[in-house]
Amino acid sequence: MIFALAVTATLLTPAADPPASKELFATEAWYKDEKAKEQTFTGVLQYAPRAKDADGTGRFNAYRMEMGNKKYREVYVAGNEAALKPYVNCMVKITGKAVDTEVEGTRHLEIRPGFIELVPLPPKADPKKD
Repeated sequence: MIFALAVTATLLTPAADPPASKELFATEAWYKDEKAKEQTFTGVLQYAPRAKDADGTGRFNAYRMEMGNKKYREVYVAGNEAALKPYVNCMVKITGKAVDTEVEGTRHLEIRPGFIELVPLPPKADPKKD
């Protein structure tokens, strides 16, 4: 009985909020050696893992940043998908480098992320004040 209650409480407990900011790959050689200029990208981080029946060859980025006006960039994580999981579906600001690369005939517009931080959403307007 106690075990069942503990499991139920665990399942009902919401996941912890992601850290407000986090260093990602800023100290990695592949990031530091990239010649692109460091800049910021703000948008909603999305996650779409590779389909189980998809061909496993070629470049694949499971994350992408939606920056409005149907503008997207893939987010490169060097095989470390867990690094961004807590930020999925959150409004974030990534400090990183824009890299356009072509692999096996497919063009990839990527962000190489150095840092990530949550962007606070503005408070909702109070309809009673209008």
